[in-house]
Amino acid sequence: MKLHDASTFHITPVSHGFSGGRVYRIQNNRGACTSTWALKAIPLSAKHDRTEEIAGRVVAASLQCDLLTPPLPSNVTSGAADISTAIESHGHRWELSRWVEGVALPRDAESELIAKGGEAIAHVHNAFADESTTDNGDAVLLLGKCESSAIDNAGLSRPHLPRCIADRIQRLKHLSGSIEQLSKHECSVDEIADRLKRQVPLGSPPDPASQIHHRKLAESLVEANAWLQRNWKTVAPELLGRLKAHAAMFQHHPQRYPVSWVLRDVHRDHVLFSPPSVDDPRDVRGVLDYDAVDADSPAADLARWAGDFCPTCADKAHPSSLADASPLDAAVAGYRNVRPFSKWELELATTLMDVNSVGGLGNWTSWLIAENRHFPVSALRIRDRITHLIASVCRIC
Repeated sequence: MKLHDASTFHITPVSHGFSGGRVYRIQNNRGACTSTWALKAIPLSAKHDRTEEIAGRVVAASLQCDLLTPPLPSNVTSGAADISTAIESHGHRWELSRWVEGVALPRDAESELIAKGGEAIAHVHNAFADESTTDNGDAVLLLGKCESSAIDNAGLSRPHLPRCIADRIQRLKHLSGSIEQLSKHECSVDEIADRLKRQVPLGSPPDPASQIHHRKLAESLVEANAWLQRNWKTVAPELLGRLKAHAAMFQHHPQRYPVSWVLRDVHRDHVLFSPPSVDDPRDVRGVLDYDAVDADSPAADLARWAGDFCPTCADKAHPSSLADASPLDAAVAGYRNVRPFSKWELELATTLMDVNSVGGLGNWTSWLIAENRHFPVSALRIRDRITHLIASVCRIC
């Protein structure tokens, strides 16, 4: 990871992540051949032990799946236990991995491509499973230094509620108080737009259109808050009831919701595809971002992946073909080409998609209006996510 001669490297910053992580594109121009790498800066606030455990798990799984881009060793000493994938400098922990040339799908992507994303997620899940199985093939969920509500400290599977259910039950309960507080905030679009200038960066150099983007974001927040005030007391209890029904099902039949190592935060921009081409079909080039990796239901990944695409008129109970399938049906169809995905997991994923939409809208509105949180990403990117959530919750009601 040591850069011997900085003059041979071309460094380009990439957009910040929503959690504050930074990524830089490093191109090595030394010699006749060039190579490109991704340099990731992780805030030191992230738990070191968890970061190291995830890195080790991804490195091992990448031996079974070339869609993963594991961090490279930062130093190699006498024993395997001494291998680290990060160095600490300038207030961050730094990791280097290969750069994946690819593009994210648009929100209105075709069902066939969404299915390919589901298939790629299944390959990643298989790789995680291969990396944590015993000689007789039984899955053993080895948590190591990570913490999970699904697994005990000894590394033995226990019938604890999957995180995707337990976390969302708690979040919906918490959000009910936040939404009530939002009803007391009677801020105008102008007032919110003015506050957003301090909460959301103008860009460097400042984007001349930033003021317009801040105002558009403020308008979307006012629209989101209006929807929440109208519908929360009706929609939230119904969603909470569905989650509790899944929890009750798990208590009686835990095998219906198997827990394994999953990504837990797989958005559109985390699965990169080959660019559009007239001659060649598009394929998945890589699956990125492993910060949230943990033990959970695979339904959590498919719900997050499918939920990032536009809900369409093709949402049918019995689609006649993949082209007619909803984003979730398409993702599940692709996943099932590689791994089993039961009807109970599909029902859970359907619930999670609805909870993610309503809960996500509540999160963003609370964070930006009531809590005055700051985010390192542009107003344009935040508004894109909020407007998508508004469209998604309108499908639910």
